[in-house]
Amino acid sequence: MANCNLTNLQVSASQLALLENLATFDADVAITDCGSGYSATTLTNADVQVCTVSTSSSDDGGGSHTLAIVLGVCCGVLVLAIIAFLWYRKKHGGQFGSTKGGSTIFGTDIGSSLTGGDTTFGSSIWDDPDLLAARIEHRDVEAVKLLSRGGFGEVWLGLYMNENVAIKRLLNDKKSMQDALAFATEIKTMARLDHPKIVHFIGVSWTNALTIQAVTEFMDCGDLKSLLDSSRASSLTWANLKCQIAIDIADALVYLHTLNPKLIHRDLKSRNVLIDAQTGAKLSDFGISRNRSFDETMTAGVGTARWIAPEVILGGHYTEFADIYSFGVVLSELDTCKAPFYDATNTNGGKMQDVTILQLVSAGKLQPSFSDSCPPSIVKLARACLSFDPAQRPSAIHISYELRKIMKDEL
Repeated sequence: MANCNLTNLQVSASQLALLENLATFDADVAITDCGSGYSATTLTNADVQVCTVSTSSSDDGGGSHTLAIVLGVCCGVLVLAIIAFLWYRKKHGGQFGSTKGGSTIFGTDIGSSLTGGDTTFGSSIWDDPDLLAARIEHRDVEAVKLLSRGGFGEVWLGLYMNENVAIKRLLNDKKSMQDALAFATEIKTMARLDHPKIVHFIGVSWTNALTIQAVTEFMDCGDLKSLLDSSRASSLTWANLKCQIAIDIADALVYLHTLNPKLIHRDLKSRNVLIDAQTGAKLSDFGISRNRSFDETMTAGVGTARWIAPEVILGGHYTEFADIYSFGVVLSELDTCKAPFYDATNTNGGKMQDVTILQLVSAGKLQPSFSDSCPPSIVKLARACLSFDPAQRPSAIHISYELRKIMKDEL
């Protein structure tokens, strides 16, 4: 490399080692300024100076390279974490808060498969298309007056679109995620029913999971039990109203039992039959009761226990004929204008307790009573409904036919 007139020849550490291993090396190199990060080094095998990478610069470069690798790995992990989060959120139905109309539906999620009443926490029900399709603005629903309070919910007179409506809510002490889930399942059932003898469902509203409420048509005469308990009961006869109420209930059962799949009410009683001066009797309350345990039903007292069919008390399979048994009990209520088994007494003449009543009913040894003035054809039909063997009970269609025949021919 003689006569080349090189200036500031820069070599790496490996190149420096290679040059020093040469047997002979001669070059015309002039060192003026090696520049930042380089220093002048004299070869061991020749009187030649070259610019080599300084030790400190080499260390800094290696550190910078390592830092770049670490930063790259961290960024990669962060990107993968974001992708995993988005995938999880999509898979689990937007549990972190879904929206409709630009507003958050629920910041708290509860889940349900909504199939047969089973629950699977982990998939949000609040993205359910049936609930969203039935949703109305919460601010458009105004609660005016408390009408009734039961074991699980309360009903208010309200206003919606300048019309009287009924608003059904959970009780304050029942506002748990499990209760809200059960109520949402009931609302889904209500939303798919459409029959003139079933209380008309208007919509559902909420601001969060625990404020969910169902809005239905308002029935201006209240429930059948209240009517039978009132002073007006003395003016009721099978000819002027009782038979028609029974027909209305039977028609509702015909509709429920002919759905595919069949829908079993499971809580048929006078409290769940509502009366309107213009439209007659209609069936209501679909769902919360069927989520109760049997122990809860037993402690419900006159609220539910006295309408339960024998096979249900014994833990048998629920069929539509359990509703038929309950209908027979309602016929007893219509006739006597009193609670079923009101006249049942124990051996010392005291009032018989519900547990004893259920034991006797489950053994086929006790049925609700009827008055002497009840039409024999009504008593006969009611006794058939109250048969201990479910297979011996008539269908809802047969009951509807028989009641119409009785009203036409006998009343």
